[in-house]
Amino acid sequence: MSISVQLPDGSARSVDQGATVFDLAKSISQGLAKAAVIGVVNDNEVDLNHPLNEGDKVKIVTTSDQLGLETLRHSAAHLMAAAVLEEFKGVQLTIGPVTDDGFYYDLYLPEGMKITEEDFPRIEKKMQHLVKQNAKFERCVAPSENDPVFQSYKSIDGGSNKFKAEIVDGLKEHGAFSGKADAPEVSFYKTGEFIDLCRGPHVPSTKWLKHTKLMRVSGSYWRADQSREQLVRVYGTAFFTAEELEAYLKMLEEAKKRDHRVLGEQLDLFHFEEEAPGMPFLHNKGAIIYNLLQEFMRAKLQEGKYQEVRTPLVLSEKMWHTSGHYDNYLENMFFTKLKQRDSDDPSKINEVDEDRQMAVKPMNCPGHL
Repeated sequence: MSISVQLPDGSARSVDQGATVFDLAKSISQGLAKAAVIGVVNDNEVDLNHPLNEGDKVKIVTTSDQLGLETLRHSAAHLMAAAVLEEFKGVQLTIGPVTDDGFYYDLYLPEGMKITEEDFPRIEKKMQHLVKQNAKFERCVAPSENDPVFQSYKSIDGGSNKFKAEIVDGLKEHGAFSGKADAPEVSFYKTGEFIDLCRGPHVPSTKWLKHTKLMRVSGSYWRADQSREQLVRVYGTAFFTAEELEAYLKMLEEAKKRDHRVLGEQLDLFHFEEEAPGMPFLHNKGAIIYNLLQEFMRAKLQEGKYQEVRTPLVLSEKMWHTSGHYDNYLENMFFTKLKQRDSDDPSKINEVDEDRQMAVKPMNCPGHL
């Protein structure tokens, strides 16, 4: 018995009942099957082993599609997380999304533990070991918290991951595990001994992840909230071929040569000091260029009949609440804590009342130049 599915060009194609997205790709051509990464069925991204039903609208996502590359990198994030858990006991995983040029995973480390770029060879060696195992990415769904899949997931990094527990609690608030027909599905992906909470989809197996490279380490906060736990963010990237990865790394090397921070110092335009991170100290040549740019912009603005004004760079925190900037740009704003000497004891420094706190403007509004 066969069923009919619809392809992106509107044409219909018959496949055997029970056929998967991969079976459909193979029925079209061996080349398509070889390049297939995932499928999009009725606007939902799915794994290649997803079964098809009568009337499904199906698109095959390949290695030449951006979505295919994003899927590869998502899977690479899982691979890195699995390697880190094996090499660094006690680490708690948080989230590991795809970025514009790769992926990252935020990690919570036990007290006293560090992960630096010096650890990358060790982690990458473990990742390649997992690649050689060719472990499948298996999707599992847990209908209840008592499900063996969920219990296995809870114990993957010691059984006390408060970050994953918080994510699950959020799903439960939206009806997960309620048994209702419209309850959100709680899915996991198992790769060898590793399992992680994830919607997916993923590449079929770890052998797809040969060309993965860890890039850098930075700090972050859980939920991007500075009042929450501090995390270590490990960045990486992945490509389908060694040539693509090599070209990307070469491009980064060339970009370093054109880095304005490097060129600025080489050309005696400016330098940086530890006391003012991100803020250049302009030398004479740099000041000349800065003034010329100002003169150029001022002439253009005058041609357009603009009127020049000057407004404060620092304004009361109250104003930023009123303008909405506090709610929308808090993570990217710099706040001051005003202090003053005690009138009775000059050696004592007191903080000014909160209603007099200030913040530097995050953009050219409402104060502007």
